Amino acid sequence: MGCGQRAFNPNLDKIDDMELNLVEEETLFIPEGQLPSQYLEHIEKTYPTYFSMGGERSRGEWVYFLRSKGYVGLFPLRGSVLVRVEPKIPCLSVWKMITSSMGVLEAMEPEKVHSVAGLSHALVANYVRIVGERLDRGLLWDYRSAEEGGRPIRGRIIGPEVKRLPLVRCRYDEGGYDHKANQKILWTLHNLSSMVLEQELFDRIRRLIRELTPKVSLKHVRDDLTLIRFPRLYSEYRTLNILSKLILAHSSPVISSGQNSTLPFIFHMPTLFEEAVAGWMHRSFSGRVVVKRQWSIPLKGVNPLCFKIDLALLAKETLQPLVIFDTKYKGDRNPSTADVHQVASYAVETGARQAVLLYPQKNIEHTEFFVGPIKVLTLGFDFQKTDWSDIALDIYNFVDSLIEAYR
Repeated sequence: MGCGQRAFNPNLDKIDDMELNLVEEETLFIPEGQLPSQYLEHIEKTYPTYFSMGGERSRGEWVYFLRSKGYVGLFPLRGSVLVRVEPKIPCLSVWKMITSSMGVLEAMEPEKVHSVAGLSHALVANYVRIVGERLDRGLLWDYRSAEEGGRPIRGRIIGPEVKRLPLVRCRYDEGGYDHKANQKILWTLHNLSSMVLEQELFDRIRRLIRELTPKVSLKHVRDDLTLIRFPRLYSEYRTLNILSKLILAHSSPVISSGQNSTLPFIFHMPTLFEEAVAGWMHRSFSGRVVVKRQWSIPLKGVNPLCFKIDLALLAKETLQPLVIFDTKYKGDRNPSTADVHQVASYAVETGARQAVLLYPQKNIEHTEFFVGPIKVLTLGFDFQKTDWSDIALDIYNFVDSLIEAYR
């Protein structure tokens, strides 16, 4: 078998306690009969978004193949059987991509992250820690206006003066802990408690739920609370809302009922790479330029199509597009003609004069050329490094030079 291909050799005596291990962009080959068909059918029916599956005849026998569609994580099957897809870059780098993309890296305690299981554990352990610390200092108090008739009089009397107090209707402020932000925390903890966790973490989650339940309603708050400005004394709520959003968005659609002591979180690596770059750009340059992410540009026509641009930098005063970025989470050494044509088309349509293809690796050839009036550049960042200080400096200097080119 060639590069990127892995044979499958399970211990059939322990079929109920087995893992299928893949690395993203690798193909796992499974000879017919080495894995019961119900497991393969389960993958095909439950995870069609996450895996490519098929089969072919090789040397007289039928062989199935399994390949991740850019996703890493833990995928529970029946019993305790698990599909584990590890990233092609170090998990510590993935951890930094997740936390930096969400702007919460500084709030997270360093963790030993060497696998997707460790990645999931680090995410939940930090969330539980911050919730516990917030509870120790006190929950966010919520005031809401209420009205009622009767006595004693509370707040401000509404309407004309009356002599019979039982007919008086009052409006007053009523305080409590049933704030949407607290409801989202309880909902997230409730979801985590239904997953299979190691006992110590599970016990901590259950204790937090018991403490919150008398004070907070269990509701699925669908509102995005990440943009709320919380009082300075409650600044952890920003981090908690971001982590709640992350945990709920990346949980596996199927929770195992077997004996796996793992958290079924799933991450789409191309999207994660794009979000990490966009988050870093916003924090580094939003004071100088407008950072626009997932920018939809309708094309002219009877049934107009739409360009969806990963990332763009616009002049703050005029909103003139300066640079177009297209993130490419793949291992090509040279940019493809299709990639160059795509990003150049984005630049032409928006009026930008510079376009950049970004790759998450160091071995991409750094190129600079023109497509008509459009200057196209390629840049690779070595996400194999776990120390990101050099990477951040390289990105900053590169983007800074592009912005300065317009002065």
